Amino acid sequence: MAKVDLAKLDAFLRSSRLVYGTKNDRLVPEPLNFADAGFTVHEEVFGEIPIHYRKTVYFHDDPVWYLSCFGEIRNGFNPLSIYRFNRLVLLHCTGPKFPPIRGPEKYVFEVWQHFMDLHVLQATLPRFVGVQRIVCEGHLAYIGEIHGGLY
Repeated sequence: MAKVDLAKLDAFLRSSRLVYGTKNDRLVPEPLNFADAGFTVHEEVFGEIPIHYRKTVYFHDDPVWYLSCFGEIRNGFNPLSIYRFNRLVLLHCTGPKFPPIRGPEKYVFEVWQHFMDLHVLQATLPRFVGVQRIVCEGHLAYIGEIHGGLY
């Protein structure tokens, strides 16, 4: 297993987010691949409702980090509207205090709100567990359980 510099992994994860602005409006998009500085990320979405999302980062072809998410749409919200908002969220993972896992702790755009509650293991890139919530006009629209870390 390859050892990985966490600062370089963090920087790579942040730079790989820029491709989200190029995605189309398919609920189950094609797998996403992005490579830079010896790192490669492969992301896949399985299913529309519920949604299973998996992201694996490789360093020189060795798997070094992963994220897995299982989410559900709630209260009859339109899945495509949630997908479009979540794409915005993923583009705004910036603060240095918060690891680039599934967006910032909180992001607000018009009537939409995103909350990332990382807990249990203090939300570090090596190991994390948490819940992603999307709220629209005060109603829960999406909830996803996430976990991951270093291989």
